[in-house]
Amino acid sequence: MYGPFLEKEGKNNVTLTKWETGNYLGEWCGEAFTHERIVTFNFMKQTIGQTLVQVKHTQRCRRTNNDQCIVQIKMEMNGFPYADCFVVEVRHVVSRVGDNDLSIQIGMFVKFLKSCMFEKKIKTNTGVETTRAQMALLKMIVEGCAPYAKEVTGSADESEDEEETVERERALTMDVPKTVALRHPIELPEPTFKALRFIMMAFVTIFRTCLRPYIQPELFDPFTPSTVEEALQSARVRMKLLEDISLKSVSERRRKDVSREIALIEKSINRIEMMSTKDNLP
Repeated sequence: MYGPFLEKEGKNNVTLTKWETGNYLGEWCGEAFTHERIVTFNFMKQTIGQTLVQVKHTQRCRRTNNDQCIVQIKMEMNGFPYADCFVVEVRHVVSRVGDNDLSIQIGMFVKFLKSCMFEKKIKTNTGVETTRAQMALLKMIVEGCAPYAKEVTGSADESEDEEETVERERALTMDVPKTVALRHPIELPEPTFKALRFIMMAFVTIFRTCLRPYIQPELFDPFTPSTVEEALQSARVRMKLLEDISLKSVSERRRKDVSREIALIEKSINRIEMMSTKDNLP
């Protein structure tokens, strides 16, 4: 599923090695894993111009019986400025909860390999891009697992609630004039109901346990910038969101125009940053 996901996201030359069995150690988390594979691909990235980015994912996995699965991903990139300064570490933890539910946790960490003057900018942009990609991956996984969801019989409390609801509906029906056409509830096919219930449970778990921790705080709590650096950072975050929303809302033939306008804005922001940096030099 990971290969088709990358291709759906517009990645090119996707290759995945087979899972190899052995003793592997996660450099970032220090955990031991039993399986490892390498994923490589490339894509065109808009910086000052179009540049080809080469990406390597080292994926390690460990399962604890049938109760928990942990996947750690080390993401390395090259082909754009400062790409050699950092790597991105992502960790997925899926745990069984009871007999029918799963808890899904996703975390990320930007690990700097050497000092960089744009660390704050890199963390912000990487957080936005990684969050969007991980949510898209999770959505695809949930949709793929939906056909295998099992129907769960409701508890006694749920049955009592359903009976009370039926009684209230009967009371309301008796008060409606006979000339009024009553609207009956829509009955969904059983496979559709199972799929919707599974998706709803997964997304509730996502928002409660894993979404907020690795989204940058600036996306939740807008603030008034007090320095040029903060203002530039805020502008880049909102520009990235503007680009994502705009590309989804315009027609195919207009997307190149939107990308071109976004690139012009990025150039202007970069020039402002360069001018303010030069002025602040001793």
